Amino acid sequence: SSPSSPSSPSSPSASLASSSPSDSSSASPLASSAPPAAASSSSAVSSAPAPLRFTADRPVRVFPPGSGSISSAAVELPDSFYEVTEADVGRALASFKRENERLANFKPRQLEEQKKEKYERFVIRIRFPDGVELQSVFHKGEKVGHVVRFVNECLKGRTSYVLFTTPPRKVLPPSSLLVDEGLFPAALIYFGFKREEERQGTSEILREELLALMEEERQSSYSHVAGAAPAAAD
Repeated sequence: SSPSSPSSPSSPSASLASSSPSDSSSASPLASSAPPAAASSSSAVSSAPAPLRFTADRPVRVFPPGSGSISSAAVELPDSFYEVTEADVGRALASFKRENERLANFKPRQLEEQKKEKYERFVIRIRFPDGVELQSVFHKGEKVGHVVRFVNECLKGRTSYVLFTTPPRKVLPPSSLLVDEGLFPAALIYFGFKREEERQGTSEILREELLALMEEERQSSYSHVAGAAPAAAD
């Protein structure tokens, strides 16, 4: 499933960048129009974090475990919701036919290149082992190393890890362009501890500002479900 866009004004979100405590006048690479330098090692090691400030350059959302699904018990749908009418079937067949006609005019490589050209910004979620997901927006010209740099700035301290996709499990090389790894227009990648003995929960490694964002997201989700249940019953 594709991550949702983080730009919705009703969703708890923020934009993350770092600044040096010794030079408050210099802008963070994340806040500039040019992409920041990418990390170069295939396995990342985060360093001591700089103070956070929030800008519009790198929007951030933090999702608690299981936030992508809503219990069926929370929202009761009428039986008519599951009924498929003749009109529904007709519309689906017409849409399928139009799409087949469009695809018949393109070769697979042409379709892939067309998709690459279409999207300028990619929404990427990083899922931690305990199910917490960190989401931000990246640009077409950026590399996996830019995602590594972003993750480093979100962690409290020094942590050895890799970023990978699955299945099959593939560690993402920082030098690869996001578009060449197929991480567009939205993608889910995984955070894995390089050494099992270093495995920790996100509450131990994620910065306090971002844990606060996750709690806001959790409360927003609860409010949405609570409000949807009476409406469905009506």
